[in-house]
Amino acid sequence: MNSLFTPNLREQLLIDRLLKYAVIDYALIRITETMFEKSIIDASIIIRDILKESGLISYDEISQGQKIMSTALILSNDGWIKEKCSFYRPETKSGDPRFWIYNLKKHIKIGTLIYFTVLDGA
Repeated sequence: MNSLFTPNLREQLLIDRLLKYAVIDYALIRITETMFEKSIIDASIIIRDILKESGLISYDEISQGQKIMSTALILSNDGWIKEKCSFYRPETKSGDPRFWIYNLKKHIKIGTLIYFTVLDGA
């Protein structure tokens, strides 16, 4: 596993707590400076598979330059926060699949580890 995505002890304890309530597929994303500054996260094959298997989004059906909006839930120390989320293929760079959660910068900082999953189709 890429050490960038390896949770530290505190993060692993939080992940273990989450898994007690919902044993589902998930991906870990460590927010880099580039992700944070450009407001983009690459939708890796793991993320694309999670989205497709849940029936939420299939990047196979998103054309280059197209954007699909959805809703994301962020679990923070302050509870659940609902934000818009976009899934898209940009017109540049061969349209590599990407996504971004709106206002995410208000809730995280560079280096934050995100636990990404789809729960109950949302």
